[in-house]
Amino acid sequence: MAVCLVALGSNEGDRASALDRAFRSLDELSTMPACESKRLVTPSVGGPEGQAEYLNSVVAIRTDKSPRDLFGELRSIERAAGNRSAIRWSARPLDVDLLAYADEVIDEPGLRVPHPRMSFRPFVVAPAAELAGDWVHPELGVSLHALAALVAAPPPTVVVVGRGEVADRCVEEVRNAASLPPGVAVRRSAEVDGLQPADAGLTIDASEAGFAARGPRLRVADCDAGRLSSEVAAALGCLWPRTLSPEAPAP
Repeated sequence: MAVCLVALGSNEGDRASALDRAFRSLDELSTMPACESKRLVTPSVGGPEGQAEYLNSVVAIRTDKSPRDLFGELRSIERAAGNRSAIRWSARPLDVDLLAYADEVIDEPGLRVPHPRMSFRPFVVAPAAELAGDWVHPELGVSLHALAALVAAPPPTVVVVGRGEVADRCVEEVRNAASLPPGVAVRRSAEVDGLQPADAGLTIDASEAGFAARGPRLRVADCDAGRLSSEVAAALGCLWPRTLSPEAPAP
């Protein structure tokens, strides 16, 4: 049996009903009563402009299904809510993401667990910490409680770890990002030895070996090379929103 965390989000149609139906489906999948966090209304980040706000929550379930089988069930729940645009990060009736499967690290085609973007998304980390604050991210070595504190008040520094052209490009992407507010600095660290990752509001890992940031991290290996600009901009927008409305409890 594995205890898993699943993120729900909707910003198209009847958001509350979509999350209600998804929760019931997850409860039916779970071998224990499913538990849902408080629901948050949060701004859309990273996709086309002009989208409605999201209604988000995290659900904890326990399952005897394999990670791949569970992932398939989650995709079915998502599809049952209605069609979604092929445009990345566009409005959708329902988004269902597998955040964590016990303490496992899974890196397979089409399946990455823990979710590669969960650590810098306040709308994921805060509700997940509400349910499982002591859960330690198996790659970063930091608890959800600690991550929630970091994303709530991120240190004003972005650190790019790694050597070569990709790391150089990441530095430039951060410096040129329209979403980066004044006062947030970017620095480069070719070596990981001696680096204090907790000093960074966001670590962009462009290293070959991989770097346990112990805080919000965007790993370049998890990004499509053609979408690196949008990945960096979205991560920055999650941590340092400039014009977006703050999170508020859902009515």
